Amino acid sequence: MIILFQILYGGSAGLYILAFCLHLLKRRSGERAAGFAGLVCNLMALVSLYLDKGRLPIFEIFDVLLVVTFVLAGLVGIRRETGHTLPDIAFWAWLTVLLIMGSTLFFVFIPPHMNRIDVDYPFMLLFHGARVLGLAFILFASCHYIQYLVERNSPQIRGGTIHMGRNYAFLSVLLFLLAEYAGMIWCLEGWADVWHWSGGFFMSTAIVLYLVLILHLPAARRGYEKARGVIGGASGYLIAALMIIRHTT
Repeated sequence: MIILFQILYGGSAGLYILAFCLHLLKRRSGERAAGFAGLVCNLMALVSLYLDKGRLPIFEIFDVLLVVTFVLAGLVGIRRETGHTLPDIAFWAWLTVLLIMGSTLFFVFIPPHMNRIDVDYPFMLLFHGARVLGLAFILFASCHYIQYLVERNSPQIRGGTIHMGRNYAFLSVLLFLLAEYAGMIWCLEGWADVWHWSGGFFMSTAIVLYLVLILHLPAARRGYEKARGVIGGASGYLIAALMIIRHTT
């Protein structure tokens, strides 16, 4: 099973690199084919992790990052950008896929540290699963905000890019809030309390407040345009760094 996983893991990484290179060459059909093949390998790698560990791949940081690459690559394939110039949103998204995929190399050999009990508890699964999806969507939103910074002097396309980024950020907020709700129920049933200050609770609060800040920056004031782009563009990578730090400390 380990050898099979390594083949699938390496195959998905290689195919994502190929898709990015084909995107740079503007070979759209080849990019789509390579991206789809990478998605299949990525999915099969996740399935092999599930079969090997006996639990969903949403708990340890290596598994989380591999799920995030799968969701991000899927979003690139679903929402095709047809821009004639580079960089475009797909450029930043593929670059982010490769960045997250590359970061998994630092955690491959870190042994799992969580207990194997209660891995089927529904609110525990919802807490971890919603956070993983929320991270993927906020990273995709960041790609839109970064592209907005690149093209913000082009009024013909400026509005649509930042509005789509805001939509993905809003979806991420909903997922993180759902995770917090599930986490409170999990905490209440496990420890008879819905909240107590700790490193994990502080990180969760910081993530939600940061995401809410993105959505509440004034949209009408011209002076806030660049600030929205910078704060939104950094959001996914900052939250990914916080989650990695939390998982490894």
